[in-house]
Amino acid sequence: MTEKKIFKTFLFWNFDKEEKWLNDMSAQGWQLEKVKFSFYYKFYKGKPNEYTYRLDYLNGGKKKNKEYLDFLQSFDVQKVGQYLNWVYLAKENTDNEEEFELFSDNQSRIDYLNKLIRLSIILLVFSILLFLYSLLFRGTKYYKLLFILSIVDILMWVLCYFKLDEKKKILKNENIVSE
Repeated sequence: MTEKKIFKTFLFWNFDKEEKWLNDMSAQGWQLEKVKFSFYYKFYKGKPNEYTYRLDYLNGGKKKNKEYLDFLQSFDVQKVGQYLNWVYLAKENTDNEEEFELFSDNQSRIDYLNKLIRLSIILLVFSILLFLYSLLFRGTKYYKLLFILSIVDILMWVLCYFKLDEKKKILKNENIVSE
């Protein structure tokens, strides 16, 4: 079996680009076998478009997440990998089925983005607290490093919030246009 290992990074708010990339790899016959640390991907050579891949963010607690994954498995959706709460899902493509989608309409996509926005706000608050904590180390040799890292972290989560909010606004506008 031929395999390919790829190191590639996607930012938190680019989950849709990561999903598209995985499906482009599938179209070339490279099927996802394993994901580690959200930047290491292992593929095996299979048939082109053998699987459709989707990403989801789980935040329902261990029991609820297991029930959700068991529910998806009843529809032949497999969990290929997981990093923290990001789960990588695959469904084999068949001629007689519609394309595999996790969200059936724009409102469910908006709800999903709201969940990610809430997470980004929580992480932003945590980053601000970390920044304030770093101020306690003024005058030490690690202060500059902690200060810079916490500022970068804050900026990243602020950007994340705005990127996710932008995606949400696009979906809301699509809802308005379609009505």
